[in-house]
Amino acid sequence: MSDLVEPAVTAIQVDYQAIGVEAAQLLLERLRNRMDPSPRIIKFDSTLVIRRSCAPPSASLRARVT
Repeated sequence: MSDLVEPAVTAIQVDYQAIGVEAAQLLLERLRNRMDPSPRIIKFDSTLVIRRSCAPPSASLRARVT
């Protein structure tokens, strides 16, 4: 989708499959009454994908603004 927007937008890339697998496992544990219902923190890796939306304005844009 980033190729549809100009400038390309910076985004966070996450592993949705890993999140889904963990969510399914937690649900199954809860349904089997094996899980302590207290809140817990589960962390997943993520990657910052820096694209041109984080770059300084191009010279042509700076010329039009000033």
